[in-house]
Amino acid sequence: MKRRLFTHFRRMLVPTILLALLGGSLFLSCSEGIVEKWQITYGVTVEEIPEALPVGVALYFPIVVRLESPDGSPIPDSLLCQVRDPEGADYLNFCLFDDGNAFDHPPANDFLSLRSGDNVPGDGRFSRQISGQNFTGEYGIYKFLFLAPDGGARLDSIEIRPVETPFFAEITPVVTEFPSGFEPVEYEAHIQKPTPGDRIDSVALSISSTQRPPATLRTFRFAASSADTFWTLTLMPSHFWGISTDTYHFYFTLWDRFGLSADTSHRFIAITNGVPTVSNSTLPDTIWRPRLGEPNDTTAISVQVDDPESLMDIAEVRFEVRKVWQDWQGHPDFYLLDQGGPWDAVAGDGIYSVPLVTSPSDSLKNTLYYFRFYARDKADNQSDYLLDSVRVIEHLGIQSIVGVVL
Repeated sequence: MKRRLFTHFRRMLVPTILLALLGGSLFLSCSEGIVEKWQITYGVTVEEIPEALPVGVALYFPIVVRLESPDGSPIPDSLLCQVRDPEGADYLNFCLFDDGNAFDHPPANDFLSLRSGDNVPGDGRFSRQISGQNFTGEYGIYKFLFLAPDGGARLDSIEIRPVETPFFAEITPVVTEFPSGFEPVEYEAHIQKPTPGDRIDSVALSISSTQRPPATLRTFRFAASSADTFWTLTLMPSHFWGISTDTYHFYFTLWDRFGLSADTSHRFIAITNGVPTVSNSTLPDTIWRPRLGEPNDTTAISVQVDDPESLMDIAEVRFEVRKVWQDWQGHPDFYLLDQGGPWDAVAGDGIYSVPLVTSPSDSLKNTLYYFRFYARDKADNQSDYLLDSVRVIEHLGIQSIVGVVL
């Protein structure tokens, strides 16, 4: 594909070329200075140059050329570069500078940086930055000829080509189902970057519903594992807390430094969020009510709760109560906790506890109470009920720690 360059590229800055025949030495320079030395031999080394230059991208790439004088001859403060297009025709001339990036060097177009980008002045390393942002010429391989003052030279090349969007070369593994309580799965994303100088800034996984349009439920970020072309994400059961058992799409997206993005997907992935279970009630068979004038009696009761994903997936553990002749009674304060404290021995061990308080009374009959305990996870999955009972002897009155009389 060929595109013709702005006409001013042909008329851009042409540095002064001084030709001085000094006893057989030919001198070329971008500056006014003349190296008055007989038979100078300079070493020219290209230390840094981009392999390719992306077109239309507001990004500058450095060129660094080192000039050495083994016999201690003076080092000039600029270095000439001649550029030829893919057809071998003269394209432009420009200068590199060893000025510590201290001075402006106005270019005739946006192909060159205003300043050199040089790091250290006077160290023999000549720099200039180039950009393809406004390039409108012919795509292809351009030859860069760096000329030493004595006629020595070093030839290198840069491919100038349009920007191409990076893409996912591979994402592994391809999983079709995540069962309840699965072992952690490490996803690996391999990325190809066709455009030289590109950089992948981030990679993400979004879990979306299968409805139309899809709704994004969760988003997780990958971590760069090897440079920026190999990214990893360890998917764990906790990533699915609050997501109900159903089928979902996995969308993988990458973003690069140029603002370009690409995506791919693994579709119709079944996710199973296991239902919690409740067991091992410690509700006693019998509680004796204190007599009038005696202090309240407090009994700690607990249940064991398990969840296939993790206890962190448990949203709440509650209970309901009824007398033999009544319906089940619930209350906002009828809950058990696993936070440690006076009534819960160890926080986070799956043993959920609550204190029941029996107060003195001479008007309540001996009564059998039924309790049913249940747990609910963050996906709103509810466990089966665990049924238990207690008989309160003599004058009966059980209340929760916040004073709710049963």
